[in-house]
Amino acid sequence: MLMTFRLQAAFLPISEKVDLKLDTKQDKDSTEAVLKILKKHGIDKSQFSIAVRELKSNKTVFNYREKEPHIPASVTKVFTTFFALNILDPKTKFATKLSYTGKIENGTLKGDLFLTGGGDPYLTNEKLLNLVMHMQAMGIFKVEGNFFFDQNLFPFFEKISLVGLEDHTYNSSVSALSSDFNRIRIIRGRKGKFETLPPLTFLEIGETKEKLGPGEKFQRDYLVSIDQPKTDPENQIDESLVYERWFGSKKERYANIEEIPLRNPAMYTASMLDFYAKKFNIQLPYPKPGVTPKKTTEIASAYSPTLLELCKLALYYSNNLIAESLLFHAATKHAKRPVRNFIDAARVMEQWIKKKFPILDLDSFKLQNGSGLSSANIVSSADLATFLQLIQSSKFLHRYYWSILPASAHSGFLRRKFVNNDAGYRIWAKTGSLDYVNNIAGYFFSQNGQRYSFSLMFQDLDGRKVVDGPNSSKAEKFRQQARKWRKITQNATESILEFLIQKL
Repeated sequence: MLMTFRLQAAFLPISEKVDLKLDTKQDKDSTEAVLKILKKHGIDKSQFSIAVRELKSNKTVFNYREKEPHIPASVTKVFTTFFALNILDPKTKFATKLSYTGKIENGTLKGDLFLTGGGDPYLTNEKLLNLVMHMQAMGIFKVEGNFFFDQNLFPFFEKISLVGLEDHTYNSSVSALSSDFNRIRIIRGRKGKFETLPPLTFLEIGETKEKLGPGEKFQRDYLVSIDQPKTDPENQIDESLVYERWFGSKKERYANIEEIPLRNPAMYTASMLDFYAKKFNIQLPYPKPGVTPKKTTEIASAYSPTLLELCKLALYYSNNLIAESLLFHAATKHAKRPVRNFIDAARVMEQWIKKKFPILDLDSFKLQNGSGLSSANIVSSADLATFLQLIQSSKFLHRYYWSILPASAHSGFLRRKFVNNDAGYRIWAKTGSLDYVNNIAGYFFSQNGQRYSFSLMFQDLDGRKVVDGPNSSKAEKFRQQARKWRKITQNATESILEFLIQKL
């Protein structure tokens, strides 16, 4: 399932001593200015942490509470992508394979069809269409056997974390057979009823007169059984089965298009293949889970972008599915055994980082997953800034790691931030946020031409504790208030970094 090529990587010698000595004169002046910025924005200084290291001298030139443990949120993806690029070849592509057993006779496959997931987190609809067109070109217009989908390359999970609400699309399912980032659009169709776009038989969207939980727009029906046949409007039994059902509420207002996360991504992917097959008059059996035999005849394969490009996409768009899929691939290869779950995979990565960079003080460094969608991931600003300092010269093929980070006022989630000539294009970094967590870590160029690694982190643990608890009116109130908190801390972040760019 993998296409692999030779790895080229280089980074600073990890045996090099890191000078954590502080320039106290500069720190005193800068600290006073930074604390004034926090006070101006009404931010408690105990929620704040920062570390800045000069790359040329390897010295910490500014810090404040840099050893405090913080929730990194999506800044975790810096560790995950760097780990994946070191363990796997950066030219690796992950393949989704369509194959069969049996024989093709007069347009009919007298055997079974297999759609096999290779762990591609970037499988899209046009690639599924392309697989169908290859099937047509091979002369298959009917399958007499079974249509199996295989997601057994690594463990399947319905969601990454317990963070957030059930209908939040960022908390996606993770499967070796995923597509369209494991989400689907919901529209108001005929007679105002909810419909999936496109309509798929395995998934139903109902409507209830009851009010849903605080903050919820859709609620999943956990009582649905995959043995339950779907019925048509005349209450006649259909051959298809319902795998997944959600409900909207008549008491909720909806946009013209809504999105929900899919909890059966492999079934969705197979259903989309069947959707396109019908457009070419190809008759497929209803898809069901299975295991691909060792010997099959390949029809075609769809390939992901290269690992290097996937890492860039994960950093630019903070995509959780990409990050967790890459972690599973890399952890499985490094551990030389199957990984059981997110925590197991994260532990493999955590131990690799600790062994690779023994000079880091990683006593408080803990990872539960590779995307950062967890309040249990812990790292300090000091560790983050030093880690980035150590990998400043890391190169994979033709690309330095630094250069795949988003740039201020230009790309990713930094595109609309630091939009001025004081800070625009001077910061290359990864952001990370949850409710009551707001971070940024990476590199910046100062006005005088020096280069720095940095980590700047905010967290309100009291607010975070509430939103991590059971869903309630109080939790929803705190989620709404978190938007204001995030805006305030983002404004402070921009002011602090713009000050340091000019000061240092």
